[in-house]
Amino acid sequence: MVEDTIRLLDHLKIRKAHVVGYSMGGRITFSLLGYHPERLRTAVIGGFGWVPSDDNSYNTVHEQLAESLEHDNSLEPLILWLNPVGAPRPTQEQISLINKIFLSLGNDPKALAAIQRNPAPSPTRAQLRANKVPVLSLTGELDPLKSYVDPLISFMPDLKVVVIPKANHANTPGVPEFIENLRHFLQEHSAPASEPH
Repeated sequence: MVEDTIRLLDHLKIRKAHVVGYSMGGRITFSLLGYHPERLRTAVIGGFGWVPSDDNSYNTVHEQLAESLEHDNSLEPLILWLNPVGAPRPTQEQISLINKIFLSLGNDPKALAAIQRNPAPSPTRAQLRANKVPVLSLTGELDPLKSYVDPLISFMPDLKVVVIPKANHANTPGVPEFIENLRHFLQEHSAPASEPH
């Protein structure tokens, strides 16, 4: 999917783009930042942070998710993993309902399982430390994936982090602060009209 993004930019004859990704899209955006920074004007990463390639807990969850999708068409490991910080564990009925809604949107469980087994490559700490692309991180205060954002502050020079109060992984993109900060960041880094795209 990372290389598909580059091929799409090539097809559209776009030399550099503002790239915004949320959740899985955030992981793809991080990979673009590490492996194709020359194609980015800015990067906005929502609902995701930096996952070192040797992060065993992350890899375990995704292996469990792949197996659950392959055998039961179930997102239960993901639903439990993304349960808001401090919230009670969802009931089996709630898990079944969330799963049914998600899969009714046309998501293919087998394709999703394949993605879990072959995630977008994680950039190295050195690649991120050398980054010159302006980056905005938008994360919910109650999103468990916020724990992957916090360490970035110490070694990413061009990173701006906005933590949205009381927001979780599922509702952060719909919170007005998310759109306001996204819009402001993109306006702040808009290219002059004379600059080639």
